[in-house]
Amino acid sequence: MKRIAAAMCVLCFFAITAFAADSMTGWVTDQKCGAKGANAKGADCAKRCIQGGQPAVFVSDQDKTVISIDDQDKVKEFAGEHVKVTGTVADNKLHVETVEKTAEAK
Repeated sequence: MKRIAAAMCVLCFFAITAFAADSMTGWVTDQKCGAKGANAKGADCAKRCIQGGQPAVFVSDQDKTVISIDDQDKVKEFAGEHVKVTGTVADNKLHVETVEKTAEAK
């Protein structure tokens, strides 16, 4: 189990470094729930947790990568929402330039 977790961490690192100054779609959810809360059913929980002080994270639609967000104030109002973000990923953190609510991909 530890080997699988270590392999997933390595894969996530390479996936995160693949993101450049582009736009991505995904969910703004809380750090505690991460990818499992990245859906419409998890929206209320994400809102409560983020309002309660849990850090917001971005979960990519593409591969369900969970990325920390460096400027929490830019995404708090989008807690539990499916969004399109434009920004860059550096040091395993997403620097958000713009964020806008979008329809969930089917």
